[in-house]
Parts: sequence; structure tokens; C-alpha cells
Amino acid sequence: MALRKHILVFLIFFIGVFHIFASDANYTIYSIGNEGTTCKFEDTRVNCIYKDSDGFIWIGTGLTVERINGQYTLPYHFTEKQEGITPSPFLVNALIENHKHDFWVGTVQGLWHMNHNNFTLERMFAKEINFSVQKLAKDEENRLYIGTVNGLYIYDGKELRHIMINEKNILSINNRILDIVVQSPNSVWLLTTNGIVLCDAKSGALKRSSIN
Repeated sequence: MALRKHILVFLIFFIGVFHIFASDANYTIYSIGNEGTTCKFEDTRVNCIYKDSDGFIWIGTGLTVERINGQYTLPYHFTEKQEGITPSPFLVNALIENHKHDFWVGTVQGLWHMNHNNFTLERMFAKEINFSVQKLAKDEENRLYIGTVNGLYIYDGKELRHIMINEKNILSINNRILDIVVQSPNSVWLLTTNGIVLCDAKSGALKRSSIN
């Protein structure tokens, strides 16, 4: 019995050491889809994950967005060049499929749209949204809700609208959107650094707020 315990302890120690050393290498996913298949990420700084309408898994990293199909990964690269020495200049915070195959990406730099023809990510609204996009959501009418560190943006395919949580102080930390839940076009819940806000997306009115 004592020998079995020693063997069990050794196995647990061996497995633990293996995972420690494996974590230093590129992330490798085993057995996604068929057994024996292997996927490796081009960039290992995984920050978010998303499942699309076709069942594919998308990974947002520090430099790419990568689709996993079970046999290999397909990376999408940002069209802008990396500037400076920031380790994750395009760190992906959020991914969403607004409608079939229409993908949007929120990063620490702004908002991007996916181009499937050349497997790239193209910047959108560079002048309006040139800061971190924290969350992305959509409603049944395919409106895109963009939660940023500077309030909420709503894009209906034609017009981009901006709703500030604290209009009196545009630099207020309360304008930082941490999460979005779309109940209906008339009821969009926003989680801010100072609590929950209920927003009417059509009128832009803040119906209820915990902000003082």
C-alpha cells in the first residue's frame, strides 16, 4: 500500500512538472475535432475566445485573431504596423459576429473589422474610437454596441452614435464600460466603474443609473 502511495505521488509530481515546462512553449491544442490533430497559435498571449455561427472557435491574442478549425489555425493580422516596443500593441479584448460572417474586433487601440478576402483586420472609425474597446455586443436588429473607456458607441450599419455616461466630465472614469447586456433596443444594461446603468439605445437616455 505504501509503495502505491509513493508511485501515485511521483506521477502527480511528474504531471505537474510537465505542465510547467509545457506552458513555456507555444500554446498547443490537442484533439480538437479528430483525434491526433494539433493546433498551434501564432501568438501565445490569448486574451479572449469566441464561438461563431458556424461553430468555429476564434482566439484573440496580442497580435492576431486566429480561427481554429480542428486541424490548424488561420491567423488574421492587423493592417497597421506595430509601433513602439509594447509587447501587445493589438491586444484583443472582444470578438463578435454581428451577423453571418461579419466579425468585429475590439482591441486596446480601437475597433476593427474582419476582411475575409485577405485575412486581415482593418481599422474602423479611427478618428472617433482611438482608445481601448472593452466589450462588444449586438441586438436582434444587428446594431453593434461598442463599450469603450470613453462611453458607449452604437453602430447601426450607417450611423455611429456616442453616448457618454458622465457628460459633465468626459474624462470621468465612470465613462469606462466594463460590460454590456442587451435586453432589447430599449433596454441596454451597462456595467461601469461606478455601478450599473440602464440605457435606452434608441433615444440615448439613461433611464436609471447608480452614478452620483
